[in-house]
Amino acid sequence: MLLSYVLQNPITTMLLQKSIKWSTALVSVALLISSCKKEEDTPAPPPVVPQTIAQIAVANDFDSLVVALDRAGLVSTFSNTTGGPFTVFAPTNAAFVDLLDDLGYDAISEIPSDLLDDVLKYHVISGEVFSSALSENLVASTLESYTLRFTLNGGAQVWTSSSESASITTTDLDASNGVIHVINKVLVPNRPTSTPTQDIVDVAVANGFDSLAVALTRAGLVSTFEGTTVYTVFAPTNQAFIDLLSDLNLSRISQIPTTTLVDVLTYHVTPGYVFASQLVNNQDISTLNEGSSFRVKINGSAVSLEDALTGNSDAGITLTDVRASNGVVHVINKVLRP
Repeated sequence: MLLSYVLQNPITTMLLQKSIKWSTALVSVALLISSCKKEEDTPAPPPVVPQTIAQIAVANDFDSLVVALDRAGLVSTFSNTTGGPFTVFAPTNAAFVDLLDDLGYDAISEIPSDLLDDVLKYHVISGEVFSSALSENLVASTLESYTLRFTLNGGAQVWTSSSESASITTTDLDASNGVIHVINKVLVPNRPTSTPTQDIVDVAVANGFDSLAVALTRAGLVSTFEGTTVYTVFAPTNQAFIDLLSDLNLSRISQIPTTTLVDVLTYHVTPGYVFASQLVNNQDISTLNEGSSFRVKINGSAVSLEDALTGNSDAGITLTDVRASNGVVHVINKVLRP
C-alpha cells in the first residue's frame, strides 16, 4: 500500500526521476574521471630518435667499415647530426675482405692512411640521394671530387670506370644525417701514381694550348682554373680554335664577345674528376655552362663528343687523362658549341 501510494504520487515520481538522472550523470562523470586517470597513469612511449650513419653502421654489423672509419678519423664526421647530410655507399664486411686480398694486406690497419681516407670518402656524396633519384648514367661527385656513375640496367650499380662496378644490394637506410645504400664491393678511386704539381692552366701552357690560354685570360677564367676546386676540362687544340674563328668569320679570339667566350669555355668543363675509363656511349656530361651538357659517342676505340649546336660535327678526343693538381684534362680537336 505504502509503495503503491509513493509510486502513484506525482511529486514523489518527479523527485525519483530527478534522482535517477543525477545518479546516472554522477556515474558518467566518475567513469570519465577514471578513464582520464588511467590515461594519465600510462606513460606515453618515448619518441623514436633516428640513428646517425655511424650508429646504423654499428647496429647493422658493418664491422670492417666501422674499423676503417675509426682508423681514418672519420667516425665523428658521420656521428654528428649537425654535419651533412651525406649519402654513403657502405661496403659489406666481405667486400673489405676482397679489398685486402686485392691490395695484398692482411688487415685494414695496414692500408696507408692517405689511401684509406681517399677510399672511404669515395663512398660518400654530399646531400641525400635516395634510390628513387638514381637514373641511368647519372654522374655524381664524391667528397674527394672523384666521380661515380650509376646504371639501373640489370639492377642498380655504381661504377668507378667502364669496367669496375659494385651492385647496390640494399637501399635507403634512412639516418638522421643522411642515407645509406649497401654495396658488395669497396670502390677505389683513380689515384695518380705521383702527385701532380701543375694546375689546369699550367698544364694548358706547358702542353702548347696557347689559344686556350689566351681565351681563358680574355674570359677572366684563369683564376678559376688555378684554384683548388677540381674540374675536368675538355681542351680544344690551337687548330680547333683556328677552325672556330673561321666558322665565325673572325680573325682573332679577342674579336669574340666576352659573354660568348665565357659560354663556350665553360661548356668544356665539368665538376670533379671524369676519367676516360668512366665515359660510356650516349652518356650526357653536364657542364659549368648553366647546366647544359654534351653527349659522349663511342664507336669501337673512337671517342667523340656531340655538342648542342644543330648540324655541328662531333669533336674527337685525341688525348686523355692528363693529370693536374686540381683536375684532369682531355684533348679534343674541335671547339664545342653550346
